[in-house]
Amino acid sequence: IYAGFSKETAKTFIATFEKGSRYYVLFEILFWTGCREGELLALNKSDIDFENNKFIINDHYEIVFV
Repeated sequence: IYAGFSKETAKTFIATFEKGSRYYVLFEILFWTGCREGELLALNKSDIDFENNKFIINDHYEIVFV
């Protein structure tokens, strides 16, 4: 579970968002897949296989503060 949240805490947190909203989907993916934030932010539509309910992580997004 993401960020050390228990399964129950994750469910409670996700339930605060409207089901189907972009934040709901974002946190569902983060919590249940183990995907990192930068990996999730770098996903493109072409990385998602909707027919087989899979996605491929092949990039990451990184912010560098100078």
